[in-house]
Amino acid sequence: MITFDDEELRLESFRDIWFTNCDARYRGLKGGRATGKTYNFIGLEVFFKIFSDPRRNILMVRQNDKDNAQSNYTILKNVAHKLGIAHLFKFTVSPHKIEYRKTGQVILFGGMNDVENIQGTSVVTGYWTDIYFEEAAQLKSYEEFRVVDGSIRIPNYESD
Repeated sequence: MITFDDEELRLESFRDIWFTNCDARYRGLKGGRATGKTYNFIGLEVFFKIFSDPRRNILMVRQNDKDNAQSNYTILKNVAHKLGIAHLFKFTVSPHKIEYRKTGQVILFGGMNDVENIQGTSVVTGYWTDIYFEEAAQLKSYEEFRVVDGSIRIPNYESD
């Protein structure tokens, strides 16, 4: 199992909402540029989640899949290199996906411009356990959020 000292890596201001300290199903982060939100939650937390449980698979969603590929995918790839763990993952661009070689867990990147594709996606190992809506304010409606959230959540994940 891969372990990191997450206390050293993440910003103090995010301690209470880091996934190991917060069991809320939904967490919303708001703040300006250069506050560390993207690095800590799109970058660091995603890898910590993958390493924490071999059943976890993560979906990264933006309004447009091209924006997601240019932002979140690149951020995660850069963070993996910075942490020295990039060799543990397979990075593909069609579709944009990061796969943990050891377990087959995936981090998949999608856009609300192709919500049907997101809904029909399944994983080989484990479950879809987490969805990150980057720039959630760009979603056209609450219903869009509910469609994705309701279609891939495993209700009894904690009890498996």
